[in-house]
Amino acid sequence: MPTRDDARRLRHADVHDIVAAAAFPTSAPDDDAIGIESEWFAVGTGPTGTHRLLLDPTGDQLGVSGLLAAAQPVDGVRHQTEPGAQVEAATAPRRAVGDALGLLREAGGALADAAAREGAVLLAAGIDLWHEQVPPQQSRAPRYPAMASYLASRGPAGAVMMRHTASLQLNVDLGRGDVAAERWAASLLAAPVSLATFATSPSLDGALASRRARVWASVDPTRTGIPKAFVDHPSWTPGRQLADAAMNADVLLVRHADGSATPGRPGWRFADWVAHGHPTHGWPTPDDLRYHLTTLFHEVRPRGWLELRSLDALPARWREPAVVLHAGLLLDTRARQRILEVLEPTRSRGPQLLARAARQGVADPSFCALAVEVWSFALDGAKRLGDAIPADAIRDTEQFIDRFTLRGRCPADAMREAFRQDPRAALDLAAEPSQRARVPA
Repeated sequence: MPTRDDARRLRHADVHDIVAAAAFPTSAPDDDAIGIESEWFAVGTGPTGTHRLLLDPTGDQLGVSGLLAAAQPVDGVRHQTEPGAQVEAATAPRRAVGDALGLLREAGGALADAAAREGAVLLAAGIDLWHEQVPPQQSRAPRYPAMASYLASRGPAGAVMMRHTASLQLNVDLGRGDVAAERWAASLLAAPVSLATFATSPSLDGALASRRARVWASVDPTRTGIPKAFVDHPSWTPGRQLADAAMNADVLLVRHADGSATPGRPGWRFADWVAHGHPTHGWPTPDDLRYHLTTLFHEVRPRGWLELRSLDALPARWREPAVVLHAGLLLDTRARQRILEVLEPTRSRGPQLLARAARQGVADPSFCALAVEVWSFALDGAKRLGDAIPADAIRDTEQFIDRFTLRGRCPADAMREAFRQDPRAALDLAAEPSQRARVPA
């Protein structure tokens, strides 16, 4: 919380150490574990069409809260909802990638079963392709109304991002020392390739492979994309790169002792708050800086682990290849270092490649060739992880690369083709299967 006590306020000289300790702690776990967070749109179906489920609707309609209450719980998985009532299942980190995949498969199946009993489905795609209307803000947490107000001052993209998009997020152990720095660099350099390979939110006119990524790029350039210092200053430590990004990001919200939050404003950087204070709020404290870090939404967010944020939400048939390839990329030393050699020359073009990935996926031949090279090394790395990844997951990943990446295609192409055929065909493609079903790649 902000302070008017000069002795308690944050000093510029302390910013780097606080950021480094919060985001890249030297005591970070070194277990090479991965956790997975998947989001879905809960959609009611019927003879007259489909509709997004609200969190707590009036009357006897099914709501997302009721769906979560009815789903069979899975140990090691927590559920929560997003501001547009998107459903999220997050697994605990697991050293065996196959265990994390199994937890998510079981949780997704349990949620799908609960939805099916009420005539609903869970859809995984980067944006709600089936409904143009953005649902209302439904989260009760103080953070979200303040966040919505701040983002609305920048334009309409914030509402779409918060309430109409969904993602697949991977949480990877940071490692220590050189390993942490390598994983930070490799994950950020690979972000455009990750987005292009696994996009699932196409525009139907073919202009975009990932509408979700385009929305995110429009939300707030001071806190999204690839940190500028990462691009401009490759010799800086990860902590210094992130500290620079934090200081130059606008203040999204100010928290108060009573639990409320006041939105910030565009153009008011955190560095300005540190240097000059605020006539109403006073000075930021170290806790305000730590909280400010949670309002940064770059493609990779370090939090004592690495939060990979480039992926559209993926249907079950394509989810395992994404997890397997990122595990191979980051957890296998040989693959990680080889991929760093391949991608380092692209660092200065990272933001441009990210925009290109959102537009084209891997359709461009040169970008396709880069993706094939990166994922070939990553697949070899995944195989070297041994029993941590089941053989069938490796096989599904090989089939994915053959069906999509080698042919300059991504799942967005399949989603677009299905939608043009019939929106319900795309719905079937995106629907989470029951606990008993296993869908083909």
